Amino acid sequence: MKFAHRKIRSLRRERHHSLAMTCRLLYTRCNLRVSRTSLNHWENGRAMPAIASLMALCELYGVEPNYFFEPERKQTVRMEKR
Repeated sequence: MKFAHRKIRSLRRERHHSLAMTCRLLYTRCNLRVSRTSLNHWENGRAMPAIASLMALCELYGVEPNYFFEPERKQTVRMEKR
């Protein structure tokens, strides 16, 4: 399974939340302190949230943890005919 980091940004934008607002909501609703930089890194795939952070995102956005994962794509190799 691959972490679908783009889904964090998608959920945030659907609700018209800024990075700062999302960080405040994670703290007030889920008691999780996270910086805007960390959230930005999660959204851009530079870092992956810890399990506790992932669960807080699920609680905030009302989704299951599986929502943030997608199956890995199999690469096909083409062989040239000679």
